[in-house]
Amino acid sequence: MFISVIFNYLGIASALYLSFSFLHFLTLYLYPSKLARYNSVPLPYALITGSSDGIGYGFARVLASHGFNIVLHGRNAAKLEAKKQELLTEYPAIKVKVLVADVVELWKHEGAIEGFVKQVEGLNLRVLINNIGGVEILMFPAPRALKDTTATEVDGLIDVNLRFATQLTRALWPQLIRDGVPSLVLNIGSMAERGAPYASIYAGAKAYNMAWSKSLRMEAFGEKQDVEVLGILVGEVTGVTHRKVEPRWMTPSARKMAEAALARVGCGRDVVVGYFPHALQAVLLSYVPDQIVVRVANYLMKDLWEKQLREMKGQ
Repeated sequence: MFISVIFNYLGIASALYLSFSFLHFLTLYLYPSKLARYNSVPLPYALITGSSDGIGYGFARVLASHGFNIVLHGRNAAKLEAKKQELLTEYPAIKVKVLVADVVELWKHEGAIEGFVKQVEGLNLRVLINNIGGVEILMFPAPRALKDTTATEVDGLIDVNLRFATQLTRALWPQLIRDGVPSLVLNIGSMAERGAPYASIYAGAKAYNMAWSKSLRMEAFGEKQDVEVLGILVGEVTGVTHRKVEPRWMTPSARKMAEAALARVGCGRDVVVGYFPHALQAVLLSYVPDQIVVRVANYLMKDLWEKQLREMKGQ
């Protein structure tokens, strides 16, 4: 009898815990965005790194639709100019500025970050989106085993996925906290942060991005600075250089991913999975034993590697 009562209470407690956890998870995707808080000042600008295509350009279009002026960054001047004209045609009321910088080459020049930042001095910068990242920017097929990666490629992966965002945010921070006007920093990560064989440097850099993002948020709170820092985890997306399939429910377009990420603004959390179906995927994956995850991840990554090599040889 006594044991039966104990099990009844345990069952009730478990049901309450699961219900609370589910509601906590669900409310994140029902919570209204507070993005409007950051364009309530005259001529607000948003700087998006890596925004000549993919998710970065998706962010530019969504923010432009909300009335933000846009600073596009990329390494191809002609491509950026074309995207600038696209934005101005679609949203003629906004202003668009272009910043050209090859992140891999940037570190070869002393004071390059400061020179980069000078180009946005005087702008009312309210949003910074550290979006640039990936492996394809280094022009080698991904994934690749660590032993097959050169020292130069390792440095390039770190520069693109980690160093640039850190140094740029450091240099822009005084501008973001100027006059006590609220600012937003979005750090775009990847669900690969859990681990990805044959992409260990990339996955490690994304784990750094989220830990750094959490820490920066704590620091802003401690310093009483009105800067919201939010880490966004991203899963598979179409409309990017490595993904040419049509959008599906589990694989959204780059713009839809950007919309989902911006919908999480003001949620009060430090790191979130931006897109709801990706979040469901992450929850389900958390119940899979690690041994199975390791085997499946290795199989999928090797298959991806072989496919990309075949595509390159066929070009």
